[in-house]
Amino acid sequence: MNLDKYTPDKRRIIKLYNERLAKHGYTVRGLASGTRGRQFLRFKMVCEVGDLNGKSVLDMGCGFGALLDFFKQEGIQVKEYVGWDINPKIVEIA
Repeated sequence: MNLDKYTPDKRRIIKLYNERLAKHGYTVRGLASGTRGRQFLRFKMVCEVGDLNGKSVLDMGCGFGALLDFFKQEGIQVKEYVGWDINPKIVEIA
C-alpha cells in the first residue's frame, strides 16, 4: 500500500492500525477498540441518540463495520449506512 499521498500524521495512524491488524487479526483488538463488551456499550450509547430506524447513519472510523452488524442484531433497520475509515486496508477487509 502506497502511503505517500497521506500526511505524516495519517501515515503514522495507518501504520499503527496495520501493525495491530497483523498482530491481532480481524478482531476488536485488531482495531484497538478495547473489548467486545466495551464495543457493545459504545454501540448502545449510539442508539441512545434516538430511534435510528429509517434514518441514515454515517459511521466515522467504522473499522470493519461492526456497528452495522450491531444494528442488524438488534433489529434496527437504518435507511442507509455509510462507513468511513482512515485505513484503506481495513475498509477493504470490511
